[in-house]
Amino acid sequence: MLSSRWSVRRMPLSLVLLPLLLAVAHAEGELTGGLVERLSVTPARSGLPCPAPVDGLCLTLAPEGRLVAYDRLTGASAELGVFLSPSPQGRPAAPVLLGNKLALAGPEPGIHVLELLQPDLGGRPGLDDLAPIAAAFIPLPRPMESAAASEQAFYMVLAGGDLLALPLPLPSPPVPRLLTTLKSMPHAMAAGSRRLYLLDADGLSILQLDSADAAPIVHDPAVRGEALRLEGRLLHVYNRHRPVRTFVDTAAEPQEIRVAVNNNFFAPENVTLFPGDRVTWRNLSGFYNVLACDDFGFGCERGPATEFFTSGDVQGPPWIYSYTFTRNGFNPYKCVPHTPFMVGTVTVTDRPPPALPGTVDIKPGSCRNPVRAGARGVLPAAVAGGPERDVRRILPETVRLAGVPALRWSVDDVTSEAPGGEEMDCASPCRLDGPDGIPDLTLKFDQQAVLNAAGPLINGQCLTLDMTWRVDDANGGTAFRGTDVLVVTGHDRR
Repeated sequence: MLSSRWSVRRMPLSLVLLPLLLAVAHAEGELTGGLVERLSVTPARSGLPCPAPVDGLCLTLAPEGRLVAYDRLTGASAELGVFLSPSPQGRPAAPVLLGNKLALAGPEPGIHVLELLQPDLGGRPGLDDLAPIAAAFIPLPRPMESAAASEQAFYMVLAGGDLLALPLPLPSPPVPRLLTTLKSMPHAMAAGSRRLYLLDADGLSILQLDSADAAPIVHDPAVRGEALRLEGRLLHVYNRHRPVRTFVDTAAEPQEIRVAVNNNFFAPENVTLFPGDRVTWRNLSGFYNVLACDDFGFGCERGPATEFFTSGDVQGPPWIYSYTFTRNGFNPYKCVPHTPFMVGTVTVTDRPPPALPGTVDIKPGSCRNPVRAGARGVLPAAVAGGPERDVRRILPETVRLAGVPALRWSVDDVTSEAPGGEEMDCASPCRLDGPDGIPDLTLKFDQQAVLNAAGPLINGQCLTLDMTWRVDDANGGTAFRGTDVLVVTGHDRR
């Protein structure tokens, strides 16, 4: 029987303490500070998400600054009569939906706010329904580099690191409020009702939001990507070169998940939460309602909801409706006049048990684990066995290194367990632990896929990478996580 005492090798001290402070939990693979990775043997989709989805349409900026709408069902596209010159960095910032408005950053310091035309009641929005109308320009002291919006606020990071917030709906006049100044510049953001998630060159950070500021609570250098998307307690991390990684926010306190009702769609359309969490729908424009499915009828082909909830009859704005979910289950719902296009789901699941730490050794026998930025071939790694763990109980198909599955694996003695859960990071002295007579799980990964997962690479950069896996046990697959480092050599790759 496996013991739960698994040591951690080359793991920053924060990765050990924060789970205790923040009640980290999940059945399948832990990420620090309340986030736990959901592992799956089924390959996830790759690519980047739509920056501004409006029902079946996707609003995005072409490289030269044209605002374009794509129909995600037919593949048709149309320009929306808006042109913004590229920013000083040579690329326009991604558009951000603010209810029935769209925020875009131009080359000048400021935000263009465009109002979207509303489609007719009962119809699915088409390309012609989304012609923007100029609404406002909000001047800023410096250019906006990245941004995200929740149902109640718009957050933006300016050149220099200032994190600003604007309440939604936008006040008149809109005056951004300074929350904090970041030490590094995020290239991707996602906003919830109480937390802000940031991806930068050093990994993932989580800020706790309140009425006055944004306080950092977690940083994990092993989580890297190009874009983020939040769906209730699920955080999706996207990279155009590898499958999406999904994490669960397991914060102990009940959460309020806010859903915008606007433009003939619910945003986000699908959310996952725990019993005791509350969903609040807010109608921003148009005539809508929320009605839980009670059969397999029109718009409810996925079946009846576990719990019944409704905002009542169709009404115009503004209205707010909240419901606290108490039972595990799947809850499809719809807006009656806009069925079957305007539908959503609420999935309620138990809070999962915590993942456990394990010993990971990338490039066994190597110190600092150098790897060339453009190198191809395989990258060896191992999960160390110990006196109280048998690596033959590991399910190899669940192993992921930086989200990348293993190409092949075997059992051999190549490394040793780190004593006493010693924490090591890029600044720690080298360790060269050879075979110890106990079998280890040795794995081979696609080296280019792992490097792609790390994002832009700089000569001499030290990367912390995480490995996650599950074991075959009476608990149905206890999850484990460990970390190790790579040092990039050769030319920069941006």
